[in-house]
Amino acid sequence: MNQLQAQVGSWEADISDLQQDVVVIQQELTRQQHFRGYFLTIQEIYDLPNAADGDYAYSAEDLQEYIYDSQSPQSIKWVQSGHTVPDQLAPASDSLPLVDAGTGQAGISNEYSRGDHRHPDNISTTIPEKDSSTGNVGTQTTYARSDHQHPLQFSSNTPVTDSTSGSYGSTTDYALSNHSHPINVETNAGNIPKPDGLGDNGTSTFYARNDHIHPLSVSVVDPLPDGVATAGVANTYARSDHVHPL
Repeated sequence: MNQLQAQVGSWEADISDLQQDVVVIQQELTRQQHFRGYFLTIQEIYDLPNAADGDYAYSAEDLQEYIYDSQSPQSIKWVQSGHTVPDQLAPASDSLPLVDAGTGQAGISNEYSRGDHRHPDNISTTIPEKDSSTGNVGTQTTYARSDHQHPLQFSSNTPVTDSTSGSYGSTTDYALSNHSHPINVETNAGNIPKPDGLGDNGTSTFYARNDHIHPLSVSVVDPLPDGVATAGVANTYARSDHVHPL
């Protein structure tokens, strides 16, 4: 029985503590309902409309708390409470910080940012553009990630062969480092090098292979017998082991 009475007494004490907590909460709620805000000047507090007993406000001009008292003998019913303004003259913001803007903005908020606030990431989620011949300053207000990669801008076309006049080209793609041009030599086996003879610049745009062989340009006609010397008109050579007839 004594143990039960002791337990009941403990419950009553707990209930009393809870009732006191409720009173404190109610007082704080009432106080918050009467809070009129922070103001730069005292005159702004004096000019507040619809003031009621218990209303209070903070002044940044003299760092004092002012309470509205309709029973005050003074003509101005806002009187100093004797309490100084809390450390912060503006409330902390509970709004998410804004992302950076292209032109920036001074802002109109009267709240301060908390010391551990963080702005949202302002980075691009689109694939970077390819390089262009003229370049572009761009219009995006987002930032590129430090590990971003531009798409490969290599040509998938077979390189062209060399030409007589050459060309600086018009494509904006790059050539791969292991690219190769088509061979620019004669591939038709029927087009064999010409035999030596009268010189000629030629018109072919092909190169001669370094192991090419010209056809023999030797005479298959018996040499003439010795006689009166003559320059001759043949464009073939005499073999090194030729023999003139007697």
